[in-house]
Amino acid sequence: MAWNEPGGNKPKDPWGGGGNDGPPDLDEALKKFNEWLGGIFGGGGSGSGSNKPGKGVSAGVIGLVAIVLAGLWAASGFYQIDAQERGIVLRLGKYFDTVDSGLQWNPRLIDTVIKVNATAEPFRDPERGYRVFRKGTWQSPTGTLYGWRSWDAPKFMKERGVDDTFSPPELKNYPTQGTGGEIVQMVLGVLWRVFNRHNNWGGKAFLVNTVHDCIWFDLHPDVADEVLGVAKKVMESVPKLLEHYFDFDCPVPFPVDVEIGNNMMDLEHWHP
Repeated sequence: MAWNEPGGNKPKDPWGGGGNDGPPDLDEALKKFNEWLGGIFGGGGSGSGSNKPGKGVSAGVIGLVAIVLAGLWAASGFYQIDAQERGIVLRLGKYFDTVDSGLQWNPRLIDTVIKVNATAEPFRDPERGYRVFRKGTWQSPTGTLYGWRSWDAPKFMKERGVDDTFSPPELKNYPTQGTGGEIVQMVLGVLWRVFNRHNNWGGKAFLVNTVHDCIWFDLHPDVADEVLGVAKKVMESVPKLLEHYFDFDCPVPFPVDVEIGNNMMDLEHWHP
């Protein structure tokens, strides 16, 4: 038998209003709920002259939802940067700022924060814009500070989860060749003073040039043996010079090989 079939003693339609003991009318319930919300948020109640449910609710509910969403959005902007980290802030995809450790805030959906090691810094790739790489430094005994940046890792390293890496040739060559060049300049300063003290051996000996770690002289045969002996002794004294000028203990010997000839293409080993 259908719920709403006429005639007979049958149960009342649970979804209808048939009888005083049935459930309350749905429209009436929504109307009362509307009046209750209207009293809280200032929306229209029963005095609005309309029985349509929800008309007085919309403004208050929307306002409440907006406030809640705004609060959640603001709260989601807080984040913590650890002591060994820095935060690279990208605003709408472009580099905007670098923040230090501590509690920070940035607007979500507008800013993106990338947490990186404290040595990392943003780098502008001409083809792909701003990207974040690591940075490393090393200070030589002479005080020079050398710096490196990491590069995209090769494919085989990326397959192992490594995204960027430092260049091994740069790590080896920068401090080795750079410090070697500084040592040559330091030795040249000592040799220049020695040559001045001897008045260039009566105008028969001159400092001419350097090529990497080589020092070239222009010598008269009459003074060649004396000048080369003095120069060899000065150049081999690098550990003593480092200790004297920089208080740096260098246990590595600096042997010097001396060659002599009429030109750079015609040289032979010189022995004292």
